[in-house]
Amino acid sequence: MHGRLRPLVQTPLSQMGYQPRMPDRLLLSALADRLIFGDPDTFSTEDARELARLLPDVRRWHSFMTDWLPGFSSSVKLPGSSSAGFAAGVGQVSIKGEGRSFEYDSRGRRIVRAGQWKLHRRGAMIQIEQVMSDDMDEGRTAMLTFHPGEPMEMLLLAQVTLSIGPLHIGFARFRPWKVPAPPEVNAAAGS
Repeated sequence: MHGRLRPLVQTPLSQMGYQPRMPDRLLLSALADRLIFGDPDTFSTEDARELARLLPDVRRWHSFMTDWLPGFSSSVKLPGSSSAGFAAGVGQVSIKGEGRSFEYDSRGRRIVRAGQWKLHRRGAMIQIEQVMSDDMDEGRTAMLTFHPGEPMEMLLLAQVTLSIGPLHIGFARFRPWKVPAPPEVNAAAGS
């Protein structure tokens, strides 16, 4: 890991709750940038471990539902009302009202925002998502997976949408993307 970033770390977020200080947000953003935009086929295990150390693993009494539906989001769009008639001197006229939409995201408020990223840790997985991306955008979200504390792989989001009339339900499916860099590459990146 680059030496100039290490002094910014004050306290792991797991000990602070959900309100990281600005230096911690800058470090989290830099780590996410290097993991996503670094080498196209590999990622630094040191950066992945540091990101895991800083992010809280939030488990609540109702987390069994979010474990079962970890990336569930839905969007309902209802058409607005419309009226049609005949206006003198104009002819046939129709007026359409605005539609209504409702959205739901199972992740709720368990996300840490840092720079252009939304970071969310759930057990042995860390999800990295761009802030300005839509939940339905493919390739804008990545997930780091860990096994006994060691980073195993990085996955990229592939979205599957089920549409039933005005109801659109999106399901996240991750596909393999990057693997950890060999130890000699990680050692060279840290110096």
